[in-house]
Amino acid sequence: MKIAIAGTHGTAKSTLANKQFESIKSEYPDLSVGILTEVVRDCPLPINKNATSEAQLWMFTTQLQREIEMESEHDIIVCDRSLVDYVAYTKFIDINWATGMLEMVKKWAPTYHNIFVPSLEKYDFLEEDGVRDIKNTQWRKEIQSEIIYILTEFTNSGILEDDQFYIIGEDYD
Repeated sequence: MKIAIAGTHGTAKSTLANKQFESIKSEYPDLSVGILTEVVRDCPLPINKNATSEAQLWMFTTQLQREIEMESEHDIIVCDRSLVDYVAYTKFIDINWATGMLEMVKKWAPTYHNIFVPSLEKYDFLEEDGVRDIKNTQWRKEIQSEIIYILTEFTNSGILEDDQFYIIGEDYD
């Protein structure tokens, strides 16, 4: 089983992924549970508004590679981000690359058993950390809207089941 926490930066994805990881470990002590931390911080290329197509491709393929590796090592994995996130960010850099990535995501999306998206209104915890772009709040909103749009389209097209994609609002367990 694979669970992803998707969304723009600063929406408590890492916090929620860690809570989900700990909860699953407690609930299923006999299973191997792993957590895939955010690959963005490992990217050797510029990120945020300075990202290039190459940087987005690096993050996309690294996420994909690490998901494959972790799925072979664990019964359950929790991913801090999904491939959909990288498509949304890439769309604002290079629409052609984003379109190509989206074709791959259409094939990959069913491997996520659940995708949770924290509400930007409820989970807006962006703080200066030297990595994330905190200056452009409109861009964050556009990224979040694009992620939700893509996931909604996947759900409507049958690539994801209705009960695989959730927007987390007031409560998160």
